[in-house]
Amino acid sequence: MSAFPPFTVRAPASTANLGSAFDAVGMALDLWLTVRVESAAENRIDLLGEGADSLGGAAEDNLIFRAAARGASRLRVELPPVRVTAKNDIPLARGLGSSAAATAAGLLIAAALARKNARPEEMLQDAAELEGHPDNVAPALLGGVCLAVARDDAPPIARALSFPHDLACVAFVPDAVLSTTQARSALPSQVPLRDASFNVTRAALLIQAFMTGEWVDLGLATEDRLHQPYRAPLVPGLSPLSQAARAAGAYAAFLSGAGPTVMSLTAPSRADAVAAAMSESARSLDIAGRALVLAPSERGAHIVTER
Repeated sequence: MSAFPPFTVRAPASTANLGSAFDAVGMALDLWLTVRVESAAENRIDLLGEGADSLGGAAEDNLIFRAAARGASRLRVELPPVRVTAKNDIPLARGLGSSAAATAAGLLIAAALARKNARPEEMLQDAAELEGHPDNVAPALLGGVCLAVARDDAPPIARALSFPHDLACVAFVPDAVLSTTQARSALPSQVPLRDASFNVTRAALLIQAFMTGEWVDLGLATEDRLHQPYRAPLVPGLSPLSQAARAAGAYAAFLSGAGPTVMSLTAPSRADAVAAAMSESARSLDIAGRALVLAPSERGAHIVTER
């Protein structure tokens, strides 16, 4: 494969689960991983922003390169050596889909270098296999709010829900990290039937709320008994920060992905007040972190048009 003109790929952060829809629903956020790709004599990666001081090692070990290699294998091409400059604005190991963004970016890089249009369903399959589940990678690839369904005997599928133009997302991001592996290990292998039924009804209401814009239902629709009660000991601020967000006017608050970020959904006009309330609650509990006011992103991973 010959030299190529430089190009840039962007992939968004995401929040997953949304309380009741465990491993099933995710939403892209207007917070980005930006990756510049240039022809080079050998593979190299330069990291800027979040994680730059903690991620190291050989370029080929980086998730962006591993995802690109997976995409190239799917497309049956051999990728040329590249220099990647990754500017990451997504906090790592905080439940905001940083690894899903890296995976989506890598798959799109492979397609761009191969000069082929990868099929979305194949990219989703590769991404889900790299990530272990499709709830973050679906919005990272496709944007918006996605219902993602993993299947034992077939590739996952993703379906777009209505885009929430009139919602704001307020995330309190603790300084402390929480690995997905650690958060997964806190979950039981079985749950009571009544808890499964509890979540099924609320997840159905969550889908209805996103299809109709009935945000008043989000408080009930995001209630959960499948994962947050078991992860709460790992996230001491989950309950008080959620209560503070709702008291300040948020429709709902929940653990973002595997945590430890606490996410709230609110009207844009209330976002600053919700952010202030969550920050004050964290200060009172001596939890170091920051509040981010974010918008949902209608765009998923994409190549930036350069002039």
